Amino acid sequence: MATLGTYLIRLRERLSEPDEGFWSNQFLRATMNEAARDIARRSESLVVDATLTIGAGTESYPLPSTVVKVLEPITFTPTGSSYRYPITPIERHAAITRWGMHQDIGSGTPDTCTMTGYAPNMNLLFYPSPSTAGTVNYRYAKYPTDLTVTGSNDSSTLDVPGGWDDVALDYAEWKCWLKRRNREMAADARERYVSGLAGLTEAGNRQIQVPGSIFGHHEWSGGWDW
Repeated sequence: MATLGTYLIRLRERLSEPDEGFWSNQFLRATMNEAARDIARRSESLVVDATLTIGAGTESYPLPSTVVKVLEPITFTPTGSSYRYPITPIERHAAITRWGMHQDIGSGTPDTCTMTGYAPNMNLLFYPSPSTAGTVNYRYAKYPTDLTVTGSNDSSTLDVPGGWDDVALDYAEWKCWLKRRNREMAADARERYVSGLAGLTEAGNRQIQVPGSIFGHHEWSGGWDW
């Protein structure tokens, strides 16, 4: 992971424009922010471990504003216990089959959850309603926070997965050539970005290799997939 200032220097090297000319530094910084957002949204590779403190009788809880998607595993630990009860996430439209037309939520140990609302105001809704207080452990893919484009954040790290800096630069270069109306250079940079993003998405969603696991293309592998 590199600082915004480092990305600015590397991007200008790619564009063969070491100082401000056609592309302003402000535009390039904004484009790098855009690259980080697009990568995070499409690859879901910026994963955060998080907790929710929940109370008895309350089934809906707000999520952080940076949530892209809630990921498994999701577990519930009652206060005073060390046991983690698994919670299964379901789509909102499927929730009706669990708690009925009038959302008649009973009380007990939560075993199901679904999402309500939309970014940046999303909530996690549990079923049944917790009969006791406790802690929910979960993971989520997040959006990065934009860095200022004035230069005051040039020493701050841009939130791009480590080792994939070139993918962010490919995106920014693509947008720069589009602004210049150089379609040939833009197409080349876009092709590199799409290819790099596909590799990042595969690696980001499978950060540990497990023998005998099912991969994204639904093929069963009985051994190591090299």
